[in-house]
This record gives sequence, structure tokens and C-alpha cells, in this order.
Amino acid sequence: MTNISLKNVSKFYLPGINILNDISLAVGMGDKIAVVGENGAGKTTLLRLIAGQEHPDKGSVVCSSKIVKWFVPQEFFAKSGKTVEQYLGISSHKSARSLDELELHQGLIKERVDDLSGGQKRAIELIRAFSRNAHIVILDEPENHLDYFAREWLSRKMQLYQGGIVFVSHDQWLIDSVANRIVEIKDGNIGVFPEGFQAFIEERLHRLETEYKQWGLRQREILRHKAMVAKFKQRTKLTDKFSRTYQSKKKKLERLQEEQTERPRLERPKMKLQTGPVEKKTKKRILSLSNLDLCFNSQCVLKHVNQELLFGDKVCLFGRNGTGKSSLFKIIRGEMHPTTGTVKLGINMRVGYFSQEQTEELDPEQSPLQFIQQSLNETEGRARSILHSFLFSKDSVVRKIQTLSGGQKTRLRFAKLFGLNPELLLLDEPTNHLDLTSWEVLVDAIREFCGTVLLISHDREFIDQTIVKLWVIENKKIRQFLGNLSEYLDSGGVG
Repeated sequence: MTNISLKNVSKFYLPGINILNDISLAVGMGDKIAVVGENGAGKTTLLRLIAGQEHPDKGSVVCSSKIVKWFVPQEFFAKSGKTVEQYLGISSHKSARSLDELELHQGLIKERVDDLSGGQKRAIELIRAFSRNAHIVILDEPENHLDYFAREWLSRKMQLYQGGIVFVSHDQWLIDSVANRIVEIKDGNIGVFPEGFQAFIEERLHRLETEYKQWGLRQREILRHKAMVAKFKQRTKLTDKFSRTYQSKKKKLERLQEEQTERPRLERPKMKLQTGPVEKKTKKRILSLSNLDLCFNSQCVLKHVNQELLFGDKVCLFGRNGTGKSSLFKIIRGEMHPTTGTVKLGINMRVGYFSQEQTEELDPEQSPLQFIQQSLNETEGRARSILHSFLFSKDSVVRKIQTLSGGQKTRLRFAKLFGLNPELLLLDEPTNHLDLTSWEVLVDAIREFCGTVLLISHDREFIDQTIVKLWVIENKKIRQFLGNLSEYLDSGGVG
């Protein structure tokens, strides 16, 4: 049964630029539709159209007034001052049971939502969404900020939900475990694939190769007709008896040229993320944490932490949401002070910090061009060149940052981060919002980086491919594990 129907929908951002072009899609009960595509392709726009938060410039979105929809955006915007229980708006018993499912502390019910960690806020927002019994739940990158355990909880919730779900995700595991249909947005159009993520990748490549072959055959036909038109044009100059044939061939050529599509690209453009030279400091201590405690309102999240980073280390700080990971990053950067203990950084260390919160460093009223010029003290020409290497078009460099997609904002922040040529990278959930192509570029950049990396992530594949050591937060302490995340979990570790 179809609950929401998009019919020949088009959406424009700038004159002459279609973000979505004449698309049609039906969503019904039991559908689990994953929306995929490159950053800026229009995934969030599609979700907002389905949710009724935006309206098409052409076409229609048909939805009965009896259909209940619930939309969870990419970022958490609530600034209400409400407690968790007040914000959820469900009974104390149901609130407690939901927190228990996620193994979250029951005391969280009485805490203010504004005071929670990014992952805890995301979990609360998802609990709220699934408790509403909506016919259609619309989720924009729901896995962002969630720890490993919460992602498994989310997968189970989505699988068992009896209504329809439309979601944007870059988490291959989540898509594979939930989706019964994949919708890819590319160049303003959509393709529908009724399989899991790996099958989608294979089928997409097959379709692309077929499109490329058909384009080549049409192009050869165009070249053949061009030659014939040129030949009969010359003959017409000599005698009128070839005039009708010339006109016929000319019209056929014009029709073929009009029907020909753009040349399919077997490989999509990639951002050029290059790390600068780093002075080698073999075996030099880059960071030292000594007898460190971190407490909030007499409640300690970290106790007696003693760890050190040596030059060239690539380490993942791994633990549940709310265990103090982002706060520890702020302590390292000097934005916060530990309750007790000391933090020592190498002398004159150039530290590059990537926050999980985009709003911490982006002015929504600025343009990407203004942001890069100001952040890196660059000329307009050089700033445009940097932005071009991070896949910003001539039009997008002068748009307000608030109009960019989550992935475009992430790429913009990477342009600044690596433009500062850091020696130590502190990366707090850097893969949030990244499409698959940009994700692969970031993996390669971290592998090739000659300096030191300390990152926070719950993306299992990303951790496995970039780091060789874990700092695991367990029982308010940090213990070191030599190996990647899969090896840690296989050894009996708990996410």
C-alpha cells in the first residue's frame, strides 16, 4: 500500500540548476528505503520533500492527511531546556525501558537534553521517533554520533519497525542490514535497486558500463551521420538532386544529437586531500596524560588516566557515548581543564582539530570562499583553487554555508584542517556525512599521513583501515589494545 507518492518532482536551488529532476517514487508501509548518493546530490532535499518540510518546484507530493510522518534531521537542534523525560513525552516506564534497551544510565531521564553528549542526544531523538508509531519515519544519517552498541540497537529497531522507513546513510553495514530497496540520486535523477548495498554496488557498475557502451554506439552513429551530412552538403553545391537527401540526413543528425546524453563517467570526481610535510620525530613523546581525572558535578567519567602518544602513532579513542571522549579532546586542546592530573603536548606542536559539531567552526552566513580565505589567510585565487580540489563548483564557493549539504560542510572543514599542515590530528567522528568516495579519500590520507593521529569513531570499517592501536574507555579508565576494532571485538571486547 502506497502512503506517499512523488510524481514527476523537480526541485531547483539556483536558476537553471536542478537538484532533483522529474523524479517519481512511492513509499509505503513495510518499505525500508536507503537513499544514497554523493555529497550535495540532493539526498536531504528528497527526505524533506517526503516529510513535507519542502515543496517541489514542479510535480506533486501526494500524501493522505491521515498519514503520520516523523522526520529526524542530520543535526540535533533542540534547545528547549527540557529534561530527557519531558523531551521524549512518553511515560516514565516507557522512557526507562527505552534507555535500558540502549544500556543508558537510568539517571539520564532527569538530565537536561542540552547537557548530553552528541551520541546521547542522537539516541534520545531516535527513541522519540520510534515511540510515535508514525506510518512513515524519515531519518537523515541516523547513525551519526552513535556508538557501536547504539548502531546495533538502531539496526534492530529499523528492521522490526512495522511502518515505512526512508533513510539516508553512509554506513554500509546499516544499509545492508535494513534496506529492502536502495534509491541512488545521481545528477538530479534517481535509480532504484531492490537489493542490499554490495549487490547495489555491483548492479550500479553493470548499469553504468551498459550506459557507457550504449553512449558509445550512439556517438559512433552521430559521427557516421556527420560524415554523410558533410558529403551530401558538398554534393548539393554541385546539383540540386541531392538537396532532399541532404535535408533528411541533416534532420536525422540533429535528432540524434538532441537525444544523446552526457558521456557517462565510470569514475566520479574525488576530493584531493593531501597532507603536507611533517618533521619526523621518531620515538618522541607527542602527548602525555598523567593521573588525569575528569568529573562533572561530582560524577567522574574518567579516573587515573595515564597514556602517551609517540610520534607516528595512529590511535582510536573508543568507548560508549557519554564516556568523556570529546571532553578529553577539549582538554588536550586546552579548552577544558581536567579535574586533576596533567596533560602535556610536544613543544610548538601544530594540532589540527576536527570537531563532531559543524556549528563550532562554521558561520552559516559566510561563503566557503570567505571561510577559506579567512581561515588560511589565502588570496581569493588560491582559496578558489583549494575549494575546487575539494569538489566545490564555481557557484557553490559563493553560496552561504547554511545552504550546503552536511557532506559539503565536512569537505569544507577538511580543506581548512589539512590546509593548516598539522603534525597531530585530533579527529572527532570525521566520517559523519561523508559519501563513499570521500570516505575512501580520507582513509588513504590518514594512512599516508606521516604525523600522529588520535581519532574518535564508531565506524568499524574506517577504524580497521586506519589505525593499529585502540585506547578503550572501560570503567572510567583508558586501557591500550594493540590491534584494530575487529580484532578487539573478536577478542571479547564490548563496544
